Amino acid sequence: MNGDAGAALNTGALGTTALSDAGVLDGDALDNTTEIVSRSDAGVVKPLLGDPLSNRERTTLEDRFARADSPWDEFIDALLATAHARGFSLNLRSLTVDVILTDPEPDATMSRFGSADDLRALYLALHVADVLRELDLRIEREWEELGPLQEPFRAQAAEPDVRMEPLPYFRRIRTKMHQQGTPDPMRYWREIETDVKIFGVRVRNGVHRELVRRLKAATEKSPSDLTSLNKDASLNEDTTVVGFQPRTIKDKEQLSNHAWGLAIDVDAPWNAYITQRGVMDVIKRHTTDHVDLSKDPIDDRLGARQDREAVLERRYETLKKASYELKVWLAEVEPMEGKLFDAVQRAADELQLAKGTKDQARITQAQLTYEQARKDYEADKGVADYTYLRTHLSGEDLMNWTREGFLNLPLDVIKMIKFKEGVSWGGEYERIKDFMHFELAPSQVPDASR
Repeated sequence: MNGDAGAALNTGALGTTALSDAGVLDGDALDNTTEIVSRSDAGVVKPLLGDPLSNRERTTLEDRFARADSPWDEFIDALLATAHARGFSLNLRSLTVDVILTDPEPDATMSRFGSADDLRALYLALHVADVLRELDLRIEREWEELGPLQEPFRAQAAEPDVRMEPLPYFRRIRTKMHQQGTPDPMRYWREIETDVKIFGVRVRNGVHRELVRRLKAATEKSPSDLTSLNKDASLNEDTTVVGFQPRTIKDKEQLSNHAWGLAIDVDAPWNAYITQRGVMDVIKRHTTDHVDLSKDPIDDRLGARQDREAVLERRYETLKKASYELKVWLAEVEPMEGKLFDAVQRAADELQLAKGTKDQARITQAQLTYEQARKDYEADKGVADYTYLRTHLSGEDLMNWTREGFLNLPLDVIKMIKFKEGVSWGGEYERIKDFMHFELAPSQVPDASR
């Protein structure tokens, strides 16, 4: 290797090791490499080191980094794959960038590393690092472009089960969208309309314009329409409609369609999201038709014979009846559970006092009373089911179910939203029920809007 080539490589030394003996990348060590790459491209080094990244290589790397949960951790594998595609291998243990760039004797450096492959690897690493840095900058620009839509990201990032800074959380959701087939999430997020009302209620965080278009009739309803459709209008004094939410489905890694702005939750506190099989079993035991929410309550043969609206009406009627019956049962079992529990507590207190007196007869009687109270409490199957719900539901959900059941959306509202092409209702899901939820799949957004 001649002196001119060595001079080109000596420009702008990093001073730190970018690829250590263990082959681990130090991203900060590559921050000042642009000048090195550009000078190498223009000089006599280029024939030795090879061409810069082709468009195809750059696109492949961009896609790979955009899908990676930790892009810098993906760097080494991406570098190895790119080198392999070019027909040479890397010796990461010998590739110490600071030595190559600062050695005053380029010929000695060349002999130390043994072949031009090591220098080509360095040159390639700088280009690959540039792709990753460009992705970082693009994500930062997209974050700034979001403007008011930053707030939903900030809110989700602050959730107790997340606790992240907003920008890293934005990057995480962006990565997940890419992993789930949306390489450019901004195409969806740019089309979220933030000043939208459905049934006269403003949609929190906005919603994608394609869903707005399909729900045009619902968006033109006056503020009184939603409450007038409900038999108990008092429920809707604080009616909520929530749209864009950059998050995963609860207890899953898969993104919710809320993340595309293609879903709404209507009156969430009064329309349950039920996923636990044990909770469904309790509902089944305490409804006269033994409704199993993990299945469709309507016979498939009926669905085949009748039109969609008639089937929805029958399905809703069955679910609404089950919701009402559960509410009635909860209202009956709650005081019963409280009475039996109070009896156990009183017996426990008396037993404690008796032990303090050292009166053996009193202790024996108190022990018998306590054991009987416990048996009475544990033997009541209704109380056992109530205790199960109290353990597996939030306090707010149990209180709302006791007050109004798990389904309170009016049938007319469901019809008006559901009977739009492509819109589905979570109350018709199998295995789980999401009565508040309506959504449009990302694949159903026309290409012009994607």
